[in-house]
Amino acid sequence: MFFWVTKDSSPIAFSSKARRGVLGLAVALSVSVICVQGTLVAQTGDWIVDPKPTVEIGASPEDPRDQLGLVGAVGRLSSGRIVILDGLMPGVRLYGEDGGHMRDIGASGDGPGEFREPIALTVVRDTVFVLDRVGRLTLLDSGGDVIRVNRLSIEERCDDGYNARFGGLVSDGSLLVRCEERLFGRVRGEYRRTVGLLRVRVAGEVDTLGWFPADTGRTDRSGVPVPRPYVPASSLLWAASDRYLFIAVADVPRVRVFSLEGDSVGSFDVPASRRAVTTEDVQDVTSNMLRIGGSENDRRVVGEWVSGMPRASRTPALRTLRASRDELWVETWDQSNGGSWWLVLGDDGRFKQRILAPPDTGLLAVGTDWILGLWRDAYGVERVRLHAVRRD
Repeated sequence: MFFWVTKDSSPIAFSSKARRGVLGLAVALSVSVICVQGTLVAQTGDWIVDPKPTVEIGASPEDPRDQLGLVGAVGRLSSGRIVILDGLMPGVRLYGEDGGHMRDIGASGDGPGEFREPIALTVVRDTVFVLDRVGRLTLLDSGGDVIRVNRLSIEERCDDGYNARFGGLVSDGSLLVRCEERLFGRVRGEYRRTVGLLRVRVAGEVDTLGWFPADTGRTDRSGVPVPRPYVPASSLLWAASDRYLFIAVADVPRVRVFSLEGDSVGSFDVPASRRAVTTEDVQDVTSNMLRIGGSENDRRVVGEWVSGMPRASRTPALRTLRASRDELWVETWDQSNGGSWWLVLGDDGRFKQRILAPPDTGLLAVGTDWILGLWRDAYGVERVRLHAVRRD
């Protein structure tokens, strides 16, 4: 049997550094728990992702409007329209409910509707939020027209010894900021990086969610000590539903839950486990790391970096988090030639079902009766597919 967490047994290791003493104590004391106890009971019947997509975008090599470059994120409006963040365009592509191309929004530049390396996209009540790497947050209406552009600065959000990085967009349009511990030249041998997560609202208010352990690795033994994370890496995962923000450390099968206002709600365990790393795991992770734009030299440099990473002995427990309106989907490291396995949980941690995703398909967005996945052919050409989810 599986029990929800009834007392604080969180795996989160808050920073013990002296300059964070007061903050760390405040965050730790704010941790509450979900105090309802239950057992893991699978629902009767099977939930199935239809292997045949109902909509496929990117399948027409002769039509440039139906060709995708580097898909970073997708979203679906209430009308059924699909928005795709294309990093090579760079900008947003809008498609109809049937997958027909409607319009492209954006180009490289600094004007309204232009982007400098768009990195995140989310849909908030049929408004599309797009964040680029220089901190511009562009709001688009359901037809793709620009509503307004906000400029966000994160350079001063993190303390000394930490680099501020854009972490993505929360489902209410606020910004998630990562404060990543600087390791270059500071660590010897084995390490585990600390990452702080901040929620920054457009108006400027900042909520500190906490300080979390992230990737593990080791430094080079000779020359300049360059930190290299283990592959597969134990990353810091997060996803946001309409009500909650979910955060997990990949090698610990437990999820922390926060409200969209930044308050700690509780935590729950996930029925997932670690296993021995295989050569296929390393190859899969490596191919995803090499999925970048740019020149062949860029790919060579990244390839050399990846090849120098130490190999982990065991996989993490959790691979990916995705959230719908009131559910959390968790991708595990279970092996299957038929596709990836996902656990569907209620936003209170209640187990609902285990689902097999279509082969070679990464889930980018999920809904009550649909998923949007990224599929690549043997040549690496990308397609976005909409699949129906049948819940018997």
